[in-house]
Amino acid sequence: MQKASVIQGKRSIAIIAYLTLIFEIISIALAVYSKSMTDIAWLATIARIVIELTALALMYNGKNFARFLIGTVMSITVVFNVILFVNMVPNLVTAQIVIIILLLLLQAVTAVYPFFAKDISGYAIYTTQYESLEWIWNWSGKCFGYIDRDELWKYSGQFAGLVVKDNGAEEVYNENGEYICEVYSNGRLTVSLKKKDKRIDPYNKPTQRPSFEPRENKIKMPMYNEYEDFWM
Repeated sequence: MQKASVIQGKRSIAIIAYLTLIFEIISIALAVYSKSMTDIAWLATIARIVIELTALALMYNGKNFARFLIGTVMSITVVFNVILFVNMVPNLVTAQIVIIILLLLLQAVTAVYPFFAKDISGYAIYTTQYESLEWIWNWSGKCFGYIDRDELWKYSGQFAGLVVKDNGAEEVYNENGEYICEVYSNGRLTVSLKKKDKRIDPYNKPTQRPSFEPRENKIKMPMYNEYEDFWM
């Protein structure tokens, strides 16, 4: 489900990016054709483009409010373009008027689209969660998953174990109360051979969570004596 949200969200952002390009081509063409743009108006145009590019970057980084920002900026621009068009009408022939009206309608559709692109909300939630989690790797450098609320989860959404702090060590136990591994200070999972028989009271296993894309793998680290790598 979460992967689907990411795909749909990225698709919506890509659509907005393409529509923004078309939107700006129309706006600049209309401004040039009107021959009435002042230096201040051109500076405002540059500022608008910068805001739109910033909003696109923010959307890609999971900021849902950015779609409302870019939609608002475009909507204001459409209003100004309509005013510009009205002032141009006396100097236009019928064909030109029809073409410009169609282009303004296209701009209006482009301006309101971000307000209805709700897929970006799901993508934003996923991205926020993804960045806020405490990610964990095994000793070989492969991304295992993350720790959340003293629970170790695989990135696939499978529950791994409960994290219990004991004398400075963060030990992980499965639902049967059996020691399976521990979280080393460098954010890596390892198994202490001395603790393989260690146990806690059994507990109820949490339900499965949605899956995440794994983080990039890290370099493999040399294994210490009386320790071994962990995976499940």
